[in-house]
Amino acid sequence: MARQLKRLLTHYGIDEAKPQASKQLIKRIKADQSRYIAQIEEAIESDVTHNATRITVAKREKRLTGHRYTKTQTSLSGRSHGRSTGPIKKSGANKRSGGGKEHGECMGASTRTGYKITPVYQVETTEYKKTRMGLTMNTQLKHIVEAYTALLELVE
Repeated sequence: MARQLKRLLTHYGIDEAKPQASKQLIKRIKADQSRYIAQIEEAIESDVTHNATRITVAKREKRLTGHRYTKTQTSLSGRSHGRSTGPIKKSGANKRSGGGKEHGECMGASTRTGYKITPVYQVETTEYKKTRMGLTMNTQLKHIVEAYTALLELVE
């Protein structure tokens, strides 16, 4: 309470050693106190508790649902991509067909097929309560009104 009282004294420009205030300043302090009391009454009437310690936060969560298989083809052209490292083999059916399995790859372009695995995710937005440090709004207002009461007792 002493900290809040000191803060109010510095706010209104009152000396801590000799706390004195003019009638105009006392009137202003009472008006500020009545404003805070009205806020408390309004909060009680509307059944709203301003809880500063609990807030709702939205969070996006990724969940793995499966995998997608995609067929891929790589093109092999010429000797550079073929499996054979020797000279171009021109024997048998490989002369006529550019493709083929093992030996025909060096003759012309052929393709190799493979599968690419891509993970598939499902994104869900979840809301959860998060705890913050601090007093509730109603408790804060109550402390402010008590500090104003102590200030008025000190000044008058």
